[in-house]
Amino acid sequence: GRPKGVEVEHRGVVNEARWTRRAFEVGAADRATWLASPAFAISRWELWPYLTAGASIHIADAATATSPVALRDWLRRQSITVSFLVTALAERLWSLDWPMDASLRLLITGGEKLRRWPPQSRPFEVVNSYGVTETSGARLTFSTSGRRPDQPTPPIGKPIGGTRVHVLDELLAPV
Repeated sequence: GRPKGVEVEHRGVVNEARWTRRAFEVGAADRATWLASPAFAISRWELWPYLTAGASIHIADAATATSPVALRDWLRRQSITVSFLVTALAERLWSLDWPMDASLRLLITGGEKLRRWPPQSRPFEVVNSYGVTETSGARLTFSTSGRRPDQPTPPIGKPIGGTRVHVLDELLAPV
């Protein structure tokens, strides 16, 4: 089809940066990753919450960013504390062996349905974020986010701060 431009308002970016800093306790000591292409909507989420908190941003080369083993080793060498990964890569990454002294404290995933939680033995928390397609063209990168509940199947989470979510059926009726 024809490419289309989409307006992204500053207030949506500001809201998600503030929400991310609060929800994940992002601070100046954090070391975050920027792994997405600048053309991908998630790239702004990988930057603004962390830069506005005074955290540092670390960029892996393309070969490292797409190889679970190389990425795990790079995350450890760089002492990364917070990272976003697309779901398929995140699931492959956490299936690897991880030392308990890894700096990574938070792995945020999204872009696809999360099928399973990682083993509890991982030294980092996994957060399932959802709604990129539904919201990236409007104001936000994600519409919902959820930490690991006491249930085996990952839910889509709850609305992020400053937003409301309406779940509709195929006839657009609330469910």
